[in-house]
Amino acid sequence: MSDAPHVRPIRPGLYRVTLGNKSYEVALDIEPGEETTGVAFVDGAAVPVRWEDPLRRALAAAAGGGPTARSGAVTIAAPMPGRIVSVAVEAGAVVERGQVVIVLEAMKMESAIAAPHAGTVTEILVVPGQPVRQRQALLRIDSGV
Repeated sequence: MSDAPHVRPIRPGLYRVTLGNKSYEVALDIEPGEETTGVAFVDGAAVPVRWEDPLRRALAAAAGGGPTARSGAVTIAAPMPGRIVSVAVEAGAVVERGQVVIVLEAMKMESAIAAPHAGTVTEILVVPGQPVRQRQALLRIDSGV
C-alpha cells in the first residue's frame, strides 16, 4: 500500500485527503496558484501548509522547453488537453511575468495560464472555444533579448 496521499476536490477550497486508511476534509484558506504557503483546516484545526502548484510547474516546463526560432522568444503550450475559454491578450500586447494570457478548461475546471516572463505577444495560435491537445502551442511571447 502506498503512503502517498490521495487528494480529491469536493468544491473550491475544500478537499478530501486520504492517507493510508484515514480520510480528512481539508479547507484551504488561500487561492491556489497565487501562494505557495497558507493555512489548511484539518478536522477544524489550523495547520500551516506549503505546496507546489502542478499547473505552474507544467507551464514552466512547457514554456521553457526547447529553443525557438528567435532569441528571447518562448512558445506557451497547453499543459493538458482541454478547451480554450478565453484569450486575455492580443498580438502586440506587452505582458508582465505572471499575467494571465489564456484561460483553459479541462475536466470541468478553468485554469489560468500565465506569461512565464515579461515580453510582447508575437503570435496567438488559438481562439476561444477551440479544443487543444496537451503540449499544443497556444501563443508566443518575445522578451526582446
